[in-house]
Parts: sequence; structure tokens; C-alpha cells
Amino acid sequence: MKLVSFLFTSVLIVIIGCAPSPEELGNTLTDSLVIEVFVDINLINARAELGYGNIDITLDSILSYHGLSQTEYDQQIDYYVRHPDTYTAVLNQVTQRMAEESRAISGF
Repeated sequence: MKLVSFLFTSVLIVIIGCAPSPEELGNTLTDSLVIEVFVDINLINARAELGYGNIDITLDSILSYHGLSQTEYDQQIDYYVRHPDTYTAVLNQVTQRMAEESRAISGF
């Protein structure tokens, strides 16, 4: 019984030790690229709604600009589906970036 308890505790410690902290969520290189893609998508959509910019910009062209293939992007989205905490952290960073863009445009 002591061996089972020891093994269970050891596995639990390893799992907890490998889990990312809240500060680490959304901070990988791929997350950074996806954040840039999401920001660009939001900016292009906002410009299109306001009647500015080229409405013909596609997701493929945005991905190409950032050096991501459609497959890599799809794999990252699949990862976020399985890791909603990381996806939430990424979206929070997108929101912060959009607020910064808004302040820069409005001058406040």
C-alpha cells in the first residue's frame, strides 16, 4: 500500500511540475505568431467595417505574411481546443494588443 501511495504521489508531483504556470500560458513562439495573426485579422476586419483598406485580404495571405502554413495554423487551433486556458491567455494578449492599437490610433 505504501508503494502505491508513493507512486501516486510521485506521478502527481511530476504532472503538477510539468503544468505551465499562468504566466507561461500563451507565451510560446507559436502563440506569439498566432497572436500577430489574430491582431491582423481583427485590424483588417475593423478597417473593412469602417470602409478603409483592402477587403480582399484573405486568411491565407495573412498566414503567408507571418510565415505560417494553413496546416500549422490549423494544428495550433486544434491545440487551443484541447488547451482552453492557453487559448484564453492568447485571446487576452490579443485584447491587450488591440487596446494598444486603439490608443495609438486615437492618441490617448
